[in-house]
Amino acid sequence: MFLQPSKKKWAGTLALAFLLGSVSLGARQAAAFGSPEELPDEAVLSLPTPSAGVPGRQDSHNPKDGSVSGLPILEEAASILGTTVASLKESLDKGKSLSDVAKDKGISEKELTAKLLTIRDSKIDQAVKEGRLDAERAAALKQKMAEHLKRMLQDKALLDHHNPHQHGKMRHSLKPDQEKLAQAIGISKEELHRELRQGKSLQQIAESKGITKSQLISRIQALLAPDLEKYVEQRVPARES
Repeated sequence: MFLQPSKKKWAGTLALAFLLGSVSLGARQAAAFGSPEELPDEAVLSLPTPSAGVPGRQDSHNPKDGSVSGLPILEEAASILGTTVASLKESLDKGKSLSDVAKDKGISEKELTAKLLTIRDSKIDQAVKEGRLDAERAAALKQKMAEHLKRMLQDKALLDHHNPHQHGKMRHSLKPDQEKLAQAIGISKEELHRELRQGKSLQQIAESKGITKSQLISRIQALLAPDLEKYVEQRVPARES
């Protein structure tokens, strides 16, 4: 596929952004590919929420409780606030933030953040213990967690921003096929996942195979090219006020 010069430049920019972990790969992939600065909320999703010592807490994902995929913070917050995920969602649907809901229950944002940090730290520590996360990545996640939680708690459109069927969502995203991405580096998909779980970046993996950063960007650009036209030309409907 050949791109017009301006779009080819876009592709190069997006390829570099992807290399640095700032292009969306989906929550779970971003947890491995991305940087802690744009921390996906699923980065620590794989473990159940520890007990917060509050009646009405939610221990695990339950399709009937209104859980939102990719938003473990709802279950965590519900456990702390002594409510259900469904009730929490009702409040969020009315335009409230998690911080607003907490204040209604007499819990400050600072207190809620502290309790959420305890839960998240426990999940991260467990992931390290089980070998699913290395110590360096764990430290980076913890360092950025407070900032990440602040954004989540203050977001008055949290559900919209994490709803795959939300009104106005861009239909086409840049998600290079991981099998092809692995082939571009000259390794198997399984080896790519294994290297990423060890906390290595795509650049580090490629360089270990004798591939330079510029070569890797060119290869990623080629992977993105088929979707680039759709991505840059699509229109996002304006939200109704």
